[in-house]
Amino acid sequence: MKLFKQGKLLLTGFVVALGLTISFGTTAHATTWHSGTPSALRGTWKTKSIAVAGTHTRFEVKIGKNSIGKAGGFGDPVMTNNQSYHHKAGSHYYYVKGHETLYTNGKEIFYYKFYQKGNKMHLMNYLTINNGHKFSPEHHYGYWYYK
Repeated sequence: MKLFKQGKLLLTGFVVALGLTISFGTTAHATTWHSGTPSALRGTWKTKSIAVAGTHTRFEVKIGKNSIGKAGGFGDPVMTNNQSYHHKAGSHYYYVKGHETLYTNGKEIFYYKFYQKGNKMHLMNYLTINNGHKFSPEHHYGYWYYK
């Protein structure tokens, strides 16, 4: 009986030590959002000429210090402001979120994922939140944009 109590005590001590090791051994890697847009993305970006519906057009994205404007082609323009972003050092990916200003007066939030390398970039709107409702409009990158 004494051996059983000692084994039980030893097992309890081992479980507590293991739990403390796991809880103190892990660190949280919270993403830090910075105000504005990354300077690497700022400027005017355009696609090459694209044949659409019997004509040619170019899409354009203008990225300012605190705004993104998408225009060109046949779709409605998109304007966002109150931008914030996060970026891992050494990565070619940038994540930017901003409030849509043209139609919803800032109530709709767009989340963009940029892949930028040199003078070209891809852009994807991977998440939109409107009045608490989330949806993913794009699941792939579109055209290449060039500076």
